[in-house]
Amino acid sequence: MLVALAACGGTAPRATGPILFGEGVFSTRAWDFFVAFAPDERYALFGRADDKFEVFTLYETRREGAGWSTPVKPSFASAFSDADPHFAPDGSAVYFISNRPIDGSQQARPIHDIFVARRTGNGWSTAERLPAPVNDGLTDRWSPAVAASGNLYFGGELAGTRGGSDLWVSRLVDGKYTAPENLGDAINSPSHEAEPWIAPDESYLIFAGLRRPDGVGGYDLFLSRRTPTGWSHAQPLRAINTPSSEWNHSVSPDGRWLYFTSPRRTGKGDIYRVSMEEVMPAHQQLHAPVTMAPGGAYALAYEVAAPARTVYISGQIPTQPDGTVPDGFEAQCRLVWANIDAQLAAAGMTRRDLVKVTTFLSDRKYRDANSRIRRELLGDHFPALTIVITGIYDQEWLLEIEAIASR
Repeated sequence: MLVALAACGGTAPRATGPILFGEGVFSTRAWDFFVAFAPDERYALFGRADDKFEVFTLYETRREGAGWSTPVKPSFASAFSDADPHFAPDGSAVYFISNRPIDGSQQARPIHDIFVARRTGNGWSTAERLPAPVNDGLTDRWSPAVAASGNLYFGGELAGTRGGSDLWVSRLVDGKYTAPENLGDAINSPSHEAEPWIAPDESYLIFAGLRRPDGVGGYDLFLSRRTPTGWSHAQPLRAINTPSSEWNHSVSPDGRWLYFTSPRRTGKGDIYRVSMEEVMPAHQQLHAPVTMAPGGAYALAYEVAAPARTVYISGQIPTQPDGTVPDGFEAQCRLVWANIDAQLAAAGMTRRDLVKVTTFLSDRKYRDANSRIRRELLGDHFPALTIVITGIYDQEWLLEIEAIASR
């Protein structure tokens, strides 16, 4: 059943300021907050709270054509409070907080710990509580965000806080998390910092701060960039912050939209989105099409002028983390693009940084479906393009795509 017409990708963002997102599904006049999208942006998790914002429930929904399916609780959810979902950049896992019991009792715990559920061939694994030193069993953890490196950022009132909740990072080293490190005075203050969102390459951080001197409302959003000497002094996002509150935020996997929660409309949470171009203006454009193919489907040539970095993406194949291959060309094609997104995210890039795409198809009959999906995912971005009809390495694979990106 389709219950809303709302897209998260598509055409290029325009300078409109924050707009309400997904009315009827993601924004319902209940306490709706925090939306997180899987890398292919066809699956989303979001939270909904009771009127006192004390009990939290997670929901999942899927894109079906132009709309979203009726939200339901994901299989890893509990009968207790679950909130703040963040996908790993490659989509292999989701991190969230919960006060569910861990000792077999039926009583909610007085604190929220960080849990992880992993993607399986049939959906989700059972959620697992992260061990010490990430969780200490004594204090709340908020909004766990994971980088491509595996480093885990979160909020919490740990020993050594500057005041109230601070932001911390536990680094993933040899498969184990290190003791949490305070992100320092450039980010944390005597006020209350609670919710980090970290860029996949850890180049920038967006977080929520409560009644900071440089804020304008209750919770406001702030941005800090990583520099050679550490984090830059956090700056308020003036394009977003209001005398109300703005928090529970995330950036879309393609890097084009910032989603956040605000009670500015009804006094309860709604989910909004705003173009990242308005939040964090892009660097000077370093590449653009030279000439377009007839019909404007792709660039005949693409100029790259002095890029800072170029990334060459090996042929991406339609295999899931467990090695399985989905049935049908559409499912395989979308999975290949999701794998490309993961490689781009690991380099701190998005689809809009692609300058050349080479697609290998196992049969000519897949040309139309391949073109349709590519145009849906790239929108108005037109890199140079080559399509080759050829035998593929594994007979189960119906396509393979390699790409070049620059920024």
